[in-house]
Amino acid sequence: PFNDIMTIRYHSVGSDPISFSLYDVTGKEITHRTINSQIKDHLNQITISADGFPAGIIIVKIEQGSNVRILKSVHLP
Repeated sequence: PFNDIMTIRYHSVGSDPISFSLYDVTGKEITHRTINSQIKDHLNQITISADGFPAGIIIVKIEQGSNVRILKSVHLP
């Protein structure tokens, strides 16, 4: 669960850009961020402000090249 700031920890598997897409439970995209991966094979993190996020379950889709990971979290305003 998170309140004002969501911190996502991820492991970079290559030098491709990494995209983070956050959705509400209806599938509506809330926000999207893309970052360049400069450090591979390393644990990293990104922080995203939850300003304007709806309360409840948030789906996080992390993509890098052909690798995709889906996470769930709960926003408690």
